[in-house]
Amino acid sequence: MATEDLVDVYLGNGKADLVLKNCRIVDVENGFIFDSDIGITSDRIVEIGAGLNGTVVIDVAGKFVSPGLVEPHVHYESSKLPLSAFVRIVMAHGTTTVVNDPHEIANVLGFRGVQETLNEARLQPISVYTTIPSCVPASPFETPGATLSVKEVEELLTEDGVIALGELMNFPGVISEDPMVMGKIAAAKKLGRIIEGHCPLLSGEGLKKYYEAGISSDHEVTEGWELEEKIKLGMSVYIRFGSQAKDLQNLVGYILENCIPTDNLSFCTDDRHIGDLIRHGHLDYTLQTAVSLGLDPITALQMATINPCRHFGLDDRGGVVKVGYRADLVVFDSLERFTPEMVIAGGKIVARDGTTLVPEVAFDYSFGLNTVNCPEISADQFAITYEGERAKVNVIRVMEGSLITKSLIREMEVTNGTLEADTEHDIVKIAVIDRHTGRGGFSVGFVNGFGLREGAMGSTIAHDSHNILVVGTNDSDMTAAVNALREMGGGEVVVSGEKCKKLALVYAGLMALNEHADVVKKMEELEEAYHELGGNLTSPFMALSFIALPVIPALKITDKGLIDVEKMKIVDIFV
Repeated sequence: MATEDLVDVYLGNGKADLVLKNCRIVDVENGFIFDSDIGITSDRIVEIGAGLNGTVVIDVAGKFVSPGLVEPHVHYESSKLPLSAFVRIVMAHGTTTVVNDPHEIANVLGFRGVQETLNEARLQPISVYTTIPSCVPASPFETPGATLSVKEVEELLTEDGVIALGELMNFPGVISEDPMVMGKIAAAKKLGRIIEGHCPLLSGEGLKKYYEAGISSDHEVTEGWELEEKIKLGMSVYIRFGSQAKDLQNLVGYILENCIPTDNLSFCTDDRHIGDLIRHGHLDYTLQTAVSLGLDPITALQMATINPCRHFGLDDRGGVVKVGYRADLVVFDSLERFTPEMVIAGGKIVARDGTTLVPEVAFDYSFGLNTVNCPEISADQFAITYEGERAKVNVIRVMEGSLITKSLIREMEVTNGTLEADTEHDIVKIAVIDRHTGRGGFSVGFVNGFGLREGAMGSTIAHDSHNILVVGTNDSDMTAAVNALREMGGGEVVVSGEKCKKLALVYAGLMALNEHADVVKKMEELEEAYHELGGNLTSPFMALSFIALPVIPALKITDKGLIDVEKMKIVDIFV
């Protein structure tokens, strides 16, 4: 609609395109609820008042209307779906704005991967903003599929739809003033872009230096003291509730017990796979959970709407229901349950009762196929040899619901000069294999916490360089798992002898191109197979994927070896 037509409606000289009557409007800006009608023309809210009429009138019969939900930090690739499929799911759950960091596809396909994601983002029926990945690769301790130089990052920061420089995971590089890291920060500052953060457990002078470099936020907060220190410093904190990292319960409790102000707090999902998105939801599920933990419903809505909009300067919507602002709205019947019944994005009804109403966006993903490049693996490559009868070894300890691992030292028996898995004490082998260069980067170690009594599991989702990652109780099943991933062109597998359950993830080795229901079914079959082998983790493949991330404490593994994250160095498997 032309500007003059919008002005006519503002002045009461025209009729709105769409009127929502008998709304209970949640004023997240001022913290109260009031009754009114809402008039929408084109993509704007043009009237709020009693007795409005429009071309189309919908009586919401006293249901609540709030701003659409805003996701401030997510990697869409972790859903195991392409961006368009991810958007179709989350908008049915009330999300109307997404700030996406295509960090995963960037680590596989580099500059081209980010460009294609930007092209796809511009086609979506909801607003999808992009932060440009700042750490590709995340560290020098792994073999990536691609790199993004300072020049490439600066070029991408100028693209339409780009809102920030993505999470600066290399916080030691910021503190030590690494030239490449500082170059990317300087490029963002020159273009007036926000700089997003990632600094788990960073405190004191190190945190202060990180913040003073221009870092605006953190989503890696797991402890209450950490949250308090960071918001006092001036950072925005996104409380994460993903498939593996579930920081919500601990942090909401701390906020309530210590009367922590919430103006600089938001919610994010970061990494949530399709199974959880379909079973539970997106930010709507986070809201439901936060309220069930005792958080005031309007406070929770503020954290999911106005707070992230203020952080990113999204002035056209502001995360509010207000005349002149973008018409991104959610209709629901309970502040406690927050189940979206109608979702409006840019003035259009895009979903009702959990069903998406707009056509699926068509996009060509052929550029992202055939990304697994490694030679065939043999069982002897997994052998860990040692001279002696017993060996002290470094073991990675995986914990339920956390991306942080622990570093254990365990004494293990040596049999015929080699160390094998010790399932009695829940210690199995883990290996990472370069899948990008074909040059055979390969490392083997031990991990505790998966609960496997037999078999193996493997994946080409291995944050952040996404090499092949496999854990197992024996070398034969681990070999079969790796070779199955090679043959599929990427995916996830569970192997036990002749049995092999598979999920093909052919798009960058990260995402599936088949129907949602088929992906969920195969994921459920994989998890069932894992649990039949003794596994006890709720989201085993999400937990597996983060063991290769050498920027989150304490002990991780890449294709170059075991990484002591706190000391930022490679350590030997033997103590």
